[in-house]
Amino acid sequence: MASDPVCKICLKSSETVEHALLLCDWARATWFGAECQWTQTVETVSSIGKWMVECIKRLRAGGGGDQEKRVEKQQTHKTEIIRRKTNLVKWRPPPENWLKANVDAAFKKDTGTGAIAVVIRNHRGRIMLGFSGKIQARSSIMAEAQAIRQALIIVNNLQMGRILIESDNLKLVQAIKSKTDLGEALAIIQDIRILMETSPEKGVTWTPRNENRLAHAVAKAAEAETLPVSWSIKPPADIQSIIREEVQM
Repeated sequence: MASDPVCKICLKSSETVEHALLLCDWARATWFGAECQWTQTVETVSSIGKWMVECIKRLRAGGGGDQEKRVEKQQTHKTEIIRRKTNLVKWRPPPENWLKANVDAAFKKDTGTGAIAVVIRNHRGRIMLGFSGKIQARSSIMAEAQAIRQALIIVNNLQMGRILIESDNLKLVQAIKSKTDLGEALAIIQDIRILMETSPEKGVTWTPRNENRLAHAVAKAAEAETLPVSWSIKPPADIQSIIREEVQM
C-alpha cells in the first residue's frame, strides 16, 4: 500500500484492501460490468473475508448440492441461453454518478465507407449526448475502433467524468484491454490507449449486440442517410421505441 492512506484513484476514501478491491468507484464499475453484475456497497462489505464467504454461499445456493440440483441448474442455464438468443436483453444502466457510452459502426466492405454512432446515457437511461458521423475504413474492426475513439474524444473534450464505453465487438475490446495489437486498426487502437491514459475514470467493456441495439440502430440509419440531425433530441419513431424498451426495468 502507498504511504498516503487516501485512494489514488477516487481520492475520497482510505485505501484499505476492501476499498481497493471492492468499494472504490472504479472497482465497483468493474464488478458491475462483469457477468455477475455485483454492486457491493459500504453497507454490504465489512471485510474482504466476510465478503468472500458470502460470495461462496451465493454461488453454492445457485449451484445446488446434489446431482438433481446440478442437472436442474444446467437445464436452466440452457433455457437462459435460448431466451437470450430469442428475446430482448435490455440495456444495463451504469452505476449512479457514472455515464455509459454505447458505440457501434455500420460498414460496407465493397465501398470502404460507413458510419459510427455514440450514445451517452446516465444511470436513468436519459440520453446526455448523441453523435453520428460518416467514416472511411478498410474493415469492420477499423470502423468499430473509430467509434470507440470518437467516444473518448467527446468525453475528454467535454470533461464528462466517469464513463464506461461499451462495444459489441469482442475481438476489438479484448485487444484494447489486453494491450495486444490488431494490425488493421493499430494506429486507432494506439490513439484509444493514449486517450484512456489521460483519465483513469474511463473503461471499455464488451456487451452483447442485444444490449447495444440503440447504437446499432443509429449507426445503421446514419450509414443509410435516413437519420435526422436532431435524432438525440427528437428521436424518430423507431429510435424512440428502442429507447423506451431499454429503459424499462
